Amino acid sequence: ITTEQQPHTALSVLELTTVHYQPGDPYAIIFAYITLSPLIILVSLSTLIFTKRDLRTTFLFLGILVNEVFNYGLKLHFKEPRPDLLKGIKTDYGMPSSHSQFLFFFSTNMSLLLLTGRMKFVQPIWKYVSTTVLILLAAATAYSRIYLSYHTTQQVYVGSAIGIAAGIVWFLITEYIFRPYLFPFLLSLPISQWLYVRDTSSIPNLMLFEYQNVSGYSSHSKKSKKF
Repeated sequence: ITTEQQPHTALSVLELTTVHYQPGDPYAIIFAYITLSPLIILVSLSTLIFTKRDLRTTFLFLGILVNEVFNYGLKLHFKEPRPDLLKGIKTDYGMPSSHSQFLFFFSTNMSLLLLTGRMKFVQPIWKYVSTTVLILLAAATAYSRIYLSYHTTQQVYVGSAIGIAAGIVWFLITEYIFRPYLFPFLLSLPISQWLYVRDTSSIPNLMLFEYQNVSGYSSHSKKSKKF
């Protein structure tokens, strides 16, 4: 009996969720999960945009996309390779680190929203707790890129610095150009009204606002049914 050998086919890898790490290293698997945080943030923001249809969230997502395009352009400009350990595995350039730039862009933007009072909690202490968590997450993600040998220390430092600067710039553009001028125009469009697009940027504590309104509506509905 003879079996026909199938010709070998080179397979491509979808690297969106693929993380390479050293087996047997107990810390490597932890950093491998941490380095997936940009994907988790993107999925979370996409879910919020689909369910809430809020302009501020949408423009934060847009800012992340602009930041990623900027990072890609910088990589093509510098053309600096990744560390030797990943040669043959990762063929794209490494300067600057896109993960570091992504996380520091996001954490900077969100921290500014919290520290400037544009997003509030009932208890102010949570503002500082949330900001600390955001910074630690960005720092842990940046360090994971060095630990897993995806980037050199310099590539991570540069990506982090660019992410912070880009986050500040995008925050200022959103608050002082998009919100007062662009958001009202977008809300006036028939397509926005048809899709129930809204702007909640003037509501500092959206969770409390929604809770109070839903609770009030439920109470009123129950009273109306009695009559």
